[in-house]
Amino acid sequence: MTPPRNRLADTIRQPAKKTASIPVKDTLRHDDEEETKLTRRTTVYLSEQTWKKLKISAVEDDKNVSQIVEDLVDSYLKRRTRKLEKAAKNDFERS
Repeated sequence: MTPPRNRLADTIRQPAKKTASIPVKDTLRHDDEEETKLTRRTTVYLSEQTWKKLKISAVEDDKNVSQIVEDLVDSYLKRRTRKLEKAAKNDFERS
């Protein structure tokens, strides 16, 4: 007797067994300082090339992409605040 042929249904990949999901809050950075706890999520659109470079950098730096983006935004906001304070000081000195 010949072995049974595979049916199409037998060749379809079976879905992976579901593992316990990890809550988003557990994937974010946990620092002791309240200020650094991440509580908001957002979507950022990047080119595929930029995403790959960012992801590789994150792995090399032992960080996650969220931490890198947060640090970059933090730096931007600090520079912006200094720039605005300097402009206000210059305006005050002129008057």
